[in-house]
Amino acid sequence: MKRFASAAVGMMVACFAVSSHAADVTGKLGEKGTLAIHAATGSPMLASRFTPVSSGATPTLGFATTTFSEPENCSATTCTARRVSTTGFYINPRIHYFVIDNLSIGGEVLFATFSGESIREVRDRNGGVTRETKEDLDTAPTGFGIMPMVGYNIALGEKFSLWPQGGIGFRRFGYTEQQAAPNPNIDFAEAWWFLNVDVPFLIHIAPHFELGAGPGVTVTLAQSYSTTAGARTDTVSGYSTTAFRWFNAHLIGYF
Repeated sequence: MKRFASAAVGMMVACFAVSSHAADVTGKLGEKGTLAIHAATGSPMLASRFTPVSSGATPTLGFATTTFSEPENCSATTCTARRVSTTGFYINPRIHYFVIDNLSIGGEVLFATFSGESIREVRDRNGGVTRETKEDLDTAPTGFGIMPMVGYNIALGEKFSLWPQGGIGFRRFGYTEQQAAPNPNIDFAEAWWFLNVDVPFLIHIAPHFELGAGPGVTVTLAQSYSTTAGARTDTVSGYSTTAFRWFNAHLIGYF
């Protein structure tokens, strides 16, 4: 956790340094040699069944908490329920470099770490006591992802432009569920390959600063969920999904 926090502080300091330097630099977005730092909502990196963040979460740098309950599972004599609380921290920057006028290459990365607590309740169906067990999730989800991207900025006058951009990305999340001895621990993992396209309409509201909005689409190329307990691994794969978003917000600084 401390490693991610240190990286985040370093990134923030670098961004402030870039902002102070940018005031002395002339030019506009899309010129050859321009470097753009891009924050966009709707990032596919932040949508996962294993994390407390969703595709509408704050981009680039985030902190999130969530609590959820599993359905109660009953036998002839007892009913068992579980509640899980997790806290997550992630950094998710997107950076572009214009190799020639209007043509950008770059990408988006994700680093995420989580911690949490699991509470298991066992209730006697015949009116007996309810036993509660708490467990720290020291092996809660961790994740990483990378998405190389290419884009082309289309000028629509002095104050407006359209910047279609897309890429193919990979993301993996995993966590371990501790089991009471002699049962082996259970490892869960999610791997996802996807195609993502964003088409932001940008307003050049100030030098070196762009604000925009536009649709985006994410298409699953390959996806798998695996569970490993001891020497046995069960994998479910082949899900094909398409997520379309009418509105993503975009904030861009360049120098």
